[in-house]
Amino acid sequence: MRELEKLNKKHRRKYIFLSVNRYERKKDLALAIHAMNELKEKLTEEVWNECHLVMAGGYDHRVSENVEYYEELRELTTTQTSAEDLDEHVSFLRSISDRQKIQLLRKAFCLLYTPTNEHFGIVPVEAMYCERPVIATNTGGPLETVANELTGYLVEANSASAFATKMHHLIANPLVHSQMSREARSRVIDKFSFLSFKHKLNRILLSMINNDEKINKGKKSE
Repeated sequence: MRELEKLNKKHRRKYIFLSVNRYERKKDLALAIHAMNELKEKLTEEVWNECHLVMAGGYDHRVSENVEYYEELRELTTTQTSAEDLDEHVSFLRSISDRQKIQLLRKAFCLLYTPTNEHFGIVPVEAMYCERPVIATNTGGPLETVANELTGYLVEANSASAFATKMHHLIANPLVHSQMSREARSRVIDKFSFLSFKHKLNRILLSMINNDEKINKGKKSE
């Protein structure tokens, strides 16, 4: 896979931003590319050369939107941005396996989650479990999964500038990045693990039992 080979050559770059979503327009994947374009303007050439964006996600050649949007995104990196070398800082991967996704998350510096009003979304949770901060839109599922300024940032939807600002902040503040990475994993274990689910379910059941007992006692006293 040509793009995977390209990525492997650049895997030692320090700041790898990752986007994992299907190649569908509603996922607003172009936002991540525009954010990278704006990020360049905030960095020195030396730091910019350590940055890379990986666009990875579901792709089916039988689905016209997948094919068309994939090509649109590739073209965007070469013809519609101000950064002349942006295409050298962006890789596209299609239909990655779960194992590849985990490998990418572990190599990543940060996850960019661009959809607006998305459902719960498992990828931000997976990223946080892998100790990666998440920058996401302040809509939908991330409002529940991402703790703003603790495990990542929730920013204005459709705003490349907002994404780029937080990307730059994480690069410029390694201690913040490290703290968020630790907090991210802890949040997943505390809020979204099976053990957490079991404890929450147990509390709900106990509450229901207690309420039933109170109702029964009330009936007996009537």
